[in-house]
Amino acid sequence: MTLQQSQPQVDETKRRKAEAALRQVESLMQEIRRREESLHPSGPGQEHRVWTGIVRYVNADLSIDAKAYPNLLTVLYELTPGPELTEFRLSELGKNDDFFYLSELSGARKRDLISLASHYQKALKNLLLWLCQPKSHPEIRLEALKFLEVNAHGEDWRIDYNEDPIASLGDFDEDKGPFLYFVKEVRFASIMTPVCKFIFKYVDDPPKRLPIRICKRLGCDKLMLPERIGRKEYCSPKCCALDHRPAHKENKDYMWLYRLSKIKSGGTLRRRLKGDPDAMKRLRQIETRWKDEPKFTEKTKEIRARVRI
Repeated sequence: MTLQQSQPQVDETKRRKAEAALRQVESLMQEIRRREESLHPSGPGQEHRVWTGIVRYVNADLSIDAKAYPNLLTVLYELTPGPELTEFRLSELGKNDDFFYLSELSGARKRDLISLASHYQKALKNLLLWLCQPKSHPEIRLEALKFLEVNAHGEDWRIDYNEDPIASLGDFDEDKGPFLYFVKEVRFASIMTPVCKFIFKYVDDPPKRLPIRICKRLGCDKLMLPERIGRKEYCSPKCCALDHRPAHKENKDYMWLYRLSKIKSGGTLRRRLKGDPDAMKRLRQIETRWKDEPKFTEKTKEIRARVRI
């Protein structure tokens, strides 16, 4: 075969490679556009979806709530603009040289997703708990700050010099951009890196108001994402009911006063109290114990007025 005969084949090979590169660029551009469109639908935007996913993940009982795992994976996809070009290190499981893509966690590496979700849930929740209530939880301050610092800085990226998307575009109008000028490959130290980078934007100087809150009921510690800041205080109707249920002593004292107030005869009520030193002593104790509670002060004043004591 002569040089002149081989030249058309070389040109055809170059053309095919150029077309393949162009298709790859267009595919990447479509993916970027698709993700940008999905981040800005009508209604709540990306930040709201990310916080919703984080709250659902940290609140979940991982032993029985299977939805917590896709919630975490969804958050990672939201915070990773180019997941097909981003790797995550698996150092948490003692595999420093092992890297994976997000798509693998929903497929061949589902077990790793379960392990990673379990590994990080408590640390992430403690970070958010301290950020929301730093005065109430000073004991976890250093732990929370170290977790935030280490993971927020765990990003390493480089430009792939072997990939030149512009070279395959041929004759194009530079004024019409945008174009994919280069391919950036990112490597995160852990799955918490994009999450902590996202949170760090809120608490960096100057800080923004966190949209999340902690349930008001003592001992619950579940996170919630109120639609309007300041309006929602409890993570569920159950917690609200438990928090407003009277304590045993409170309920017992109030019912004692209530039964006294239901005695219709003033003479009977007077004999009931004045004839029983223990009854008068209890009345004084209730007045002292609940002096700042209107429902008690009103009852005791009413009873004293009726019996004139």
